[in-house]
Amino acid sequence: MIAPLYEQLSDLHTDVYFLKVDVDDVPAVAEACSVSAMPTFQVFKDGAKADELVGASQDKLKAMIAKYSTIVKS
Repeated sequence: MIAPLYEQLSDLHTDVYFLKVDVDDVPAVAEACSVSAMPTFQVFKDGAKADELVGASQDKLKAMIAKYSTIVKS
């Protein structure tokens, strides 16, 4: 399960805003963000989509968040 890791990353990288959208509840958001599979993780920077990960790869999610976080974790 990827949800517990998502919560951990949110706690660790306090300089990054983490949002969760249930696309079944708000399909307009899924359409606007071109979400076609679950889970989909998107990074927005300066108002534009900067990165995207489709799938539940823990290593790839960690790497993507680390790429945009200014907090260095050892």
